[in-house]
Amino acid sequence: ISFYGMDDIQAGNVAGNAIAELMPDGGKYAIITGDFTVTGHENRRKGCHEITDAQSNLECVGEYENNDAADQAYSLTTDILNANPDVQAIYVTAGGPAGAAQALVDAGRDDVMLICHDVLDSVADYIKDGTIDICIDQDPFNQGYQPIVDAYNYLVAGITPEENNTYDAIVATPDNVEELFPELF
Repeated sequence: ISFYGMDDIQAGNVAGNAIAELMPDGGKYAIITGDFTVTGHENRRKGCHEITDAQSNLECVGEYENNDAADQAYSLTTDILNANPDVQAIYVTAGGPAGAAQALVDAGRDDVMLICHDVLDSVADYIKDGTIDICIDQDPFNQGYQPIVDAYNYLVAGITPEENNTYDAIVATPDNVEELFPELF
């Protein structure tokens, strides 16, 4: 009877805006998505394109599927860097961003902006050290907590929740990740 979650198009817009701001004079970027058939991943990818496609000087050099696997993100990132040494940004729409971050570290490419989703143990240190420039989080506590509260209130008191409860993206950066997610450090 209700939806709880992040607006994935808006989250993709956050990524697209970051890419556009990083490269005001234009440049190349790539996207690694978990699965082209997953609605959330696709909405994030499409949301990014809403912004980047409006900038004639930005070029997407490829979009790749990693099945939410860090090892595949590592291999794809390495391939992207080898094929496009002038790439300036990589956006990982779903799982596996730790693999992409490690590939950048191993290649010595601190000049490539990495944008991803979900502040987890596996990426927290990469955010803190600046390997991941922006990590878009989706408030998983409230996504799990609030539906239970609303279900209880509905069943016990007949209170119907709002139909659409979308959360704005929480944007973690090297400057604020420890403050936003102290439990990870």
